[in-house]
Amino acid sequence: MSLQFILGSAGQDHRTPMVTALAQQVTAHPTDQSYYLVPNHIKFETEVDVLSALKNQIAPEQALFAQTQVQVFSFTRLAWSFMKMNRFTNSHGSRQQD
Repeated sequence: MSLQFILGSAGQDHRTPMVTALAQQVTAHPTDQSYYLVPNHIKFETEVDVLSALKNQIAPEQALFAQTQVQVFSFTRLAWSFMKMNRFTNSHGSRQQD
């Protein structure tokens, strides 16, 4: 597992190199899980844009495209997902119940 940051000013196009890297990752390692983190206020818009760009790079001839290996998460959604996957313990050391 690796973590990659792409940094720069807001005027630069960060999405294109990220989507290109995601497309290469999905093609080379189809069972790996990738996460694309964005601020809460642009999560839905970014998810639609990223999936559309991935479709154009991976399967441009397909009418429909879905991708389960790439998740676009806001920071809030990432925290929720992490807590759900790693059932946290309470202050007494026992697991929380649903």
